Amino acid sequence: MGENCLSESVYNKIKNRIFTLEFQPGQILQERALAEMFQTSRNPVQRALLKLENEGWILINSRKNLVVRDVTASDVIEIYQARKLFEETALEEIFTKDMNWDISFRLEETLLRMRQNWDSYMDYIRLDEEFHGIIVSALDNRRIDRFYRTIREEFMRLGMMARESGNFREQVKDAHMRIILPIREKKIDEARKELQHHLEHVKRSVLQYIEEFQSDQEVDAS
Repeated sequence: MGENCLSESVYNKIKNRIFTLEFQPGQILQERALAEMFQTSRNPVQRALLKLENEGWILINSRKNLVVRDVTASDVIEIYQARKLFEETALEEIFTKDMNWDISFRLEETLLRMRQNWDSYMDYIRLDEEFHGIIVSALDNRRIDRFYRTIREEFMRLGMMARESGNFREQVKDAHMRIILPIREKKIDEARKELQHHLEHVKRSVLQYIEEFQSDQEVDAS
């Protein structure tokens, strides 16, 4: 495997571990330990870490350590505010353009794959983002598509945090279908209500995870 391919492979492995919370927010990453973990030299690890730092997933703290970027409550509120704006605007467009039938069946097809992949964390989260991306695609706006893609990875990590919070599985398993049905049946008020409820529920689950995580960190530090 070439040097560039090797560093890209290490980059993807580290990034996936950030998304799945195996590498937790605030965790220090050490080049030597990563090289041993991935059975490679330190050079591709350095390249991978530099790329992740440039993308903002890794930061250098005051002690010059490389750490996984933290997630604050303010981050969550801002990200879900943007998501609500995009998706509610797109939902209105679905009804205006009479795209209900096509969009609802694309959403249902994705939901079926989500249910099949619940136990495969990364596959499930990617499919969840595909589900919401289908809604946003109704806007047919290239600039919004580009911007939305830049924050979809943020959604993925937050989605993984939501999964770790309380009885999220039981509460969310039917939420997507409750969005699909009123779209198909052309009930815009109900569709809007269900989308708002779903986004708010996931946001609260992420905030709960962050609160519990920070509390655990404080206990460990004491």
